[in-house]
Formats: sequence, C-alpha cells, structure tokens
Amino acid sequence: MTSRIVPDAGGISLSGTSYEFIPLSGTSLNVSGAAILADGGSFSGPVSLAIAGGEVDASGGMLVLDGNVAMRNASSIAIAGGALLDLVDGASGLVVFGGANAELIVNDLALDTASVAAMVGHDVIDLIGIAPSLVTFSGGMISAKTAGGAAICSFSLAVEAGQPAVEIVVDGSGGALVTLADEMACFARGTRLLTPNGYVPVEAFKPGDPIITRAGVKRPVRWIGRRVIETGLKTASDLRPVVVLAGALGPGCPSRDIRLSPAHAVFLDGVLVPAMHLVNGATVIRERSTGAVTYYHIELDRHEVVLADRLPVETYLDTGNRAQFQHEMGVRGQAATIYAPLVTSGPKLAQVRRQLHAVAIQAGFTPVRDPALHGMVRDLRLLPEILPQKAAIAVRFALPPDAGRLMLIAQTAAPADTDPDSDDRRELGICVRQPRSKRLRLGAGWYGKAEGDAGLWMGAGGELFVPPGMTALTLHLAAVAQRWQPPAVIDL
Repeated sequence: MTSRIVPDAGGISLSGTSYEFIPLSGTSLNVSGAAILADGGSFSGPVSLAIAGGEVDASGGMLVLDGNVAMRNASSIAIAGGALLDLVDGASGLVVFGGANAELIVNDLALDTASVAAMVGHDVIDLIGIAPSLVTFSGGMISAKTAGGAAICSFSLAVEAGQPAVEIVVDGSGGALVTLADEMACFARGTRLLTPNGYVPVEAFKPGDPIITRAGVKRPVRWIGRRVIETGLKTASDLRPVVVLAGALGPGCPSRDIRLSPAHAVFLDGVLVPAMHLVNGATVIRERSTGAVTYYHIELDRHEVVLADRLPVETYLDTGNRAQFQHEMGVRGQAATIYAPLVTSGPKLAQVRRQLHAVAIQAGFTPVRDPALHGMVRDLRLLPEILPQKAAIAVRFALPPDAGRLMLIAQTAAPADTDPDSDDRRELGICVRQPRSKRLRLGAGWYGKAEGDAGLWMGAGGELFVPPGMTALTLHLAAVAQRWQPPAVIDL
C-alpha cells in the first residue's frame, strides 16, 4: 500500500511502508523503519532527511528514494551510523554521513550530482554497475568514466580529519565500493581450517558448522564475513596477502603455504602477532602479484585460536571493522575479550622474530650483502668497477659521452627482513655517501635521510644526473642492504 505524505508542524515520521511524496518545504523527515519514497519530488530547504537506527540489511534505518530527489538551498540528507540510503534515480544537493557503518547506494551515477560530506571509517558508498578501474578520487572529487573514456559524473567527497585514505575496490556485484582504507584480519580464499572432518577451505564454511580450536574443543561457527579487494590499486597495495610458507615455524608448521591478510594475527609463544610483523623476506613474505583477493573471516562465540593447516591463527574479533566486509552470513557475535596479548613491537616481537630467523637459517637461507648493482644510460647497461678501499666500498662507472642521466639499479631488501630487532621496512639497495660534486644531482628513487643513516639510501632504482663532459663517476658506498640468498636447488 502507498500512503500520501501530509506534512504537519512537527515534521513527518515514516515507518514500515511505502510513501508517495509531494513537494515539501521547511520541514523534517525522519525514518525509523524501512521506507520507500516513490515518484520523485523536490525539497526546497531548509529540509533535512534523517535516517536513524536499525541495521543496513534489516527493516529499520533503511530509506529507498525511488525518483530523483532535488535538495536545494540548505537542504541535506543525513545518514546516521548503521543506516542505509538507496538512491534509485540519484539526487542533488548534500548527503551527510552521520556516523560510522553508514551506507550510501547510488544506482545510476549519471543522475547523481549530490555532494557527500563527513565520511568516516567504515562508511561506504556503493556505485552500482561501475567497475573500480573506471572510478578515481583526486582533489576531493570522485570521478567516473565509461570503458571508452567518456565522463559519466563527478561529485565532491569530503572525509573527516584524521581518517584513512579513500579506497576504491570491487563491491562483489560488478560495481565499485568507495570506502576508507583500514586493516582487516582475514583468511585468503583457499585457506583450510581444522574441523572434526579434517581441513576445510574457509569459503566452504556455513554458520553452524563445527570447527576445532587450538585447545581441541569443538565450537560452532557463528558468523562469516567476506570481502573482495583489488590489490592492484595503489590505495590497496598494503592489503596484499602475507604468505607464511610451509615450515616457516618449524617442520610441518604450517603444512602448506598459508595466505593471510596483513593484520591477521598468528599465535606464537603465548602472544598474537599480526602477520605483517612476521614478514622476513625468506619464509614469510608479502605477495607481490596484483589482482583481486577474496578475504574471509570466521567468528565463534568468543575470540579463539584455530588451526590453518597446523598454523595457529585467530578467529574474528570485532574491533570496529565489521562493516568493511561486503557480504556476511549468520548472527553477529558480542565477544569483546581478546584470546591473548596482541604484540606489534618491543622485545617480545623481536623474540618471536628471532625464532623465525633461526628456522630460515636452518632451511638454508643465507644473509648476504650483494646488491647486484649496475647502471643504465639510455639502452646501455654498465657494470661498475669495484675499487680497493681501506674502510669503505667504492664503485666506478665508465660513462659514455654526454650520458646526462645514469639510472642505478640494485637488488633490495628491508633491514627488518634479516634483523629480527629492526622495525625498518624500507626496501633498500645501496647507501651512498653525499656526493661531493655540486654538479651531480640526484633524481627519483632516493629516500630522505633518516636518523641513523650513514648516507642516502636508494631503493630498487635511483636517478643520477651527471654534468656534460663527465666520462667517469665514482660512488662511495656507506652501506649495502643485507638480503637473503635462498638455498640452492639441486636437480636430481
């Protein structure tokens, strides 16, 4: 049944039905239950549409605007935390997020010109039918184009101060999800968890299925969350999986390679350590390939440790990021007590990392200082001459006439890879003492000098602009990054 809205002095309250609206002026519209406003219309301000209460996918706190809504003058639409606004035919004016876990759905971006403001962590804008590769965020503007490059629409997006960067990922249904980057602890698709019937891939679980904890107790799965992330996007590169290689913690642990999100904690030596802090470049590595990765998480009736192919890992604990999952099944839990202390720095982390370091050594990895340095001048590859020095390393490049630009290329590693006590995650190649010649200029690829650096560190590639007439260049190296040399492979 469709009811006609008749405003009064106290405003309008909608709950649990469908409404046809007439032009409104100088009033408020409050939605406490699910409601649909049909047939379009115009609001000439000041008018406020407020959506409050309820779950995104439940009956309360959901408003569907079926028909283009024009918000003029001081008019605005406010979406309270945990509520959903579905714009079927777009809107103009201002849409304001009023708290975390709010969702705005835009079904036809070509019809929508509304500005969006006050976005905070776990708020979401779902752009239906627009691939993430066709959506950009720059200068406070969300812009979308067709596959042929034609502009569809642009609207301003204001994010509250102190929030993470804007992230654009797939929504799992062929559209783009605009959200704020945040760390999530998840299992990558294919990860197998121990059940009474053996190891089962995480994507096969359903609410109610039994799972075996580290202590050997059988507990039912309460809730499952799923999210797809395009890790090839610059804003999502830090969310690429961490791969714990088979045997990284010792023989058979894990029994096969395990892919976890960077924030997913592993239980080691009585503490929980996020996988990103276990990366050592040898037996625990960051996945470098790009593309979509599907992350899952499983919640029990309390925070627990379960076994992923013998690797002890945490189950889901709600720390305020549940809305980051695009799909969910089951009943959300209420557990608030963490299984064990979470460690991200300090002596305890170093102790755990030293154990991984020892396993890597036993597996045949050897720390070496060999940058495999060479240079490129246009298409010419240059190998350096190693000069004898008493207390340092010096390399000399013979340059072709009018070289102009020398590109140095080296193997890199993070100091934290081979030093369990280091937290330096910069990918470093060679460290060059400050050039004495003022005519020699550094280009791209060099780090700013940090505390403790003996010179200027270069990453995988660093530019040097050489003056006309220079036919040889000598560089004095203050340090070379230490990296792992993998064990030799013997062909039988």
